[in-house]
Amino acid sequence: MAAFALQPHVAEFLDVVMHDESLEFRMEEVAIARGPSVCGQTLREAELAERTGVVLLALRPSAVAPFAANPSPDSCLDENSILIAVSTPSQLKALHYVCGSRSSPAS
Repeated sequence: MAAFALQPHVAEFLDVVMHDESLEFRMEEVAIARGPSVCGQTLREAELAERTGVVLLALRPSAVAPFAANPSPDSCLDENSILIAVSTPSQLKALHYVCGSRSSPAS
């Protein structure tokens, strides 16, 4: 919270991205599912940005692992890894599809 007080524009931007329905972009978390998805691939192999147009902000390899901001292309996408991405609703929907996500996008 103190960091947001020192960087009010960052705090405002995040609030707007998360709550302003009029924006053309959103920030969402997407879980990697097992099966016919990118599970088991590296970020390089999965080509998520190229296939969906999303901007990947972070990767959490498991529920107990820390987030890796701007993850390496060699990071592996395992079942239940969590991606944090920002993009348009249609691009995020494509990311959910490519990842076999069981959660639905908030679009």
